[in-house]
Amino acid sequence: MQLDQLRAVAMIAETGSFRQAAIRLRRSQPALTKAIKLLEGHVNVSIFQRTPRGVRLTEVGERLYLRAKSILSEIQMMEDEVAQLGGRGGGFVRVGTSPVGGTSILPQAIRQFRRTWPDVEIEIVNSLYPQSFNLLREASLDMVVGPIPQIEPHGSISIETYYEMDSIIVTHRNNPRKGATSIREIIDENWVLLGPAEGPSGLFAGMLLEQSISLPKVVTRCHSLSGTLALIATTNAFCILSNELFNYASSRHDLVAIKVTEKLPRFKLALATYKGRPLTPAAADLAKHIHRRMITLARETDAKPAGAN
Repeated sequence: MQLDQLRAVAMIAETGSFRQAAIRLRRSQPALTKAIKLLEGHVNVSIFQRTPRGVRLTEVGERLYLRAKSILSEIQMMEDEVAQLGGRGGGFVRVGTSPVGGTSILPQAIRQFRRTWPDVEIEIVNSLYPQSFNLLREASLDMVVGPIPQIEPHGSISIETYYEMDSIIVTHRNNPRKGATSIREIIDENWVLLGPAEGPSGLFAGMLLEQSISLPKVVTRCHSLSGTLALIATTNAFCILSNELFNYASSRHDLVAIKVTEKLPRFKLALATYKGRPLTPAAADLAKHIHRRMITLARETDAKPAGAN
């Protein structure tokens, strides 16, 4: 099994086409087809299945693709580390982030990082727990920044928590129900929840059950912050956000906080890395700046009340 074959598997899987993969890899399509046939002969299974729309991975091919991605990522990290230790710079850093990380943490951390590493390419991937942890395990990410619903042993993942963020129920300022004082008054209204059910927003459902409040019946689950904010504005929906996101978006998107009597969940903000995979010098330096920014935010949060701008 050769690295060129693994690169071919990864590119074909991601483009869904032998032709497009050949173009991106700057190889001829017959050469790419031959490489895959040799690999399939070596493992004695089919890796791709042809469809009217292109090709897709078989069940075995899916597993091989994930392994190939992990191996290729490790090789890229090794090349980056050697170059950076040798003073040549360059390379890549891949960060998975929640909306809080993308708005309140990474901009300031990256500004400091760029003073030392101007030629390192940073890839920021919007991803929430638990998908972000899956990408971290697969070596698709170097680190993850954002809230996680609970702190528990995660095996190969190292988690450093910094502080707990208060959550707030919000809606658009034109919503006629914005004067509600209890979740029970608005539970049957339109709701938008940010992220997957297994992610931080899942704490909201747990809190409702603990307080014997029925779950919202009209729910739109959105994995995009911009999409969530647009839905709140156009549908007069209610949403639960962290205090940090509310402070970021309230004036920009005409949001108001709903001051309910119920105790709302808190989100633990964390920086996660993979235990068995050392960070490259550049990635370690970015993690240091993220750490410093989180410490600063933790101090600022302790100094002002929830909902304050």
